[in-house]
Amino acid sequence: MRIQTLTLAAVAALALGAAACTPAEQEEAETNAEVAGDRAGEVAAEAGEVIESGAMKAARAVDPATDQRVPAN
Repeated sequence: MRIQTLTLAAVAALALGAAACTPAEQEEAETNAEVAGDRAGEVAAEAGEVIESGAMKAARAVDPATDQRVPAN
């Protein structure tokens, strides 16, 4: 969701600035927007890895607890 917002913001900025910029400035703005979009994707991937790691740690912690059973009387 956040990546879409960042991408839309970058596209909007390019569209608004296109009329007032020289071709060189437009190209630089496009390059910067692409770099920002790529970085946003990298950050999202890193966040996903952190979440996955945390979920795996939680699962490993729960697993031994479920193996401990109270004896029936």
